[in-house]
Amino acid sequence: MNLVANLWFFLALGSAISWGLGYTYVDKILKDGLNPFLLLTFMVIPQAVAYFIFFMIGRGDLKAQFRLVQEPAMAGALAIAVAAFIAGNALIFSSIQMKNASLANIIEISYPIFVVLFSWLIFKESGVNLYTLLGGLLIFSGVTLILLKS
Repeated sequence: MNLVANLWFFLALGSAISWGLGYTYVDKILKDGLNPFLLLTFMVIPQAVAYFIFFMIGRGDLKAQFRLVQEPAMAGALAIAVAAFIAGNALIFSSIQMKNASLANIIEISYPIFVVLFSWLIFKESGVNLYTLLGGLLIFSGVTLILLKS
């Protein structure tokens, strides 16, 4: 296996591990009584600082980036992405608070189906083949099973 060619996989796996650990603690924090929206506030501030530091370490061109986000198409796409992530975080944290991280995140993992759907509807992009369709069917089947049996 070519490690460099498959770096995307290991980064995604690292992300999954990080999310798993984070959601485990989010569940405990919410069950202990912290409001999900205050928790998100506590989380987003250090994230913003960290991401800005990563950007600067990478010698990012701040002026060029600000020019880019002022372009109408980019500004619109950015606004929609920000709104979607705000909604997604608020919804999943509220779901965890109402049930638990394990069940809420098993349902949340159906998001790739919606990535495929929105990519096709909005951008006319499709990475769909027989295997992605079968994978999506398995995800949808799992979500349905959990909904009916939990």
